[in-house]
Amino acid sequence: PAASRASKHKPAQLAALLESGKQEAFEQTLQNYLLDESLLNGPESGRIAAYYQAAAIMMNDLDRSDLFQTLSDRIDLSRLYKYEAHSSWEGRLDYLLRLSEAIFGHQRTGQQRQSDELVLKLKAYIDEHVSDDLSLTRLGEVAAFNASYLSRIFKQYAGMNLTEYILQVRMNEAKRLLRESNLQVQEITKAIGLESAAYFI
Repeated sequence: PAASRASKHKPAQLAALLESGKQEAFEQTLQNYLLDESLLNGPESGRIAAYYQAAAIMMNDLDRSDLFQTLSDRIDLSRLYKYEAHSSWEGRLDYLLRLSEAIFGHQRTGQQRQSDELVLKLKAYIDEHVSDDLSLTRLGEVAAFNASYLSRIFKQYAGMNLTEYILQVRMNEAKRLLRESNLQVQEITKAIGLESAAYFI
């Protein structure tokens, strides 16, 4: 039947969704796969095979992400490869869903940490190179990301867009130079990487 042919593609789809961090789609696909009528009404061997296919996908992700130790404190991973350790089919599905929640939760934490590090790196570079080229293209080269991604991540995690932050840093440096140096406005303008003194008017 068409339904069972479609379900043969589910394991590959599940693996791709897990790796790409698409939690909602993964959980929906997993439920569709394991609650398929032909699977539920078919022989036990089919359910055993389907369970172990789903378990293998999660095991591969745990191994790839080096999560065994991290997640073993939160969930009993020994049950992943023990079909008989679960009292019912619903119990097996529930276990796999709880494990997927733990995996996706860890992915989100890792992404948050990477984004925080990126924003800190950008801020440090901007603070230290206030008079240099701070175009999005240059910052993209420094951070090894494309400019539009940088701009989006910075705004999401810093609460202001990148050009606003650069201008804020430059204005703070200008105020400091006006207070603490004998430089003229034109010289300060050059020292903070601006082309026009109009910002001071």
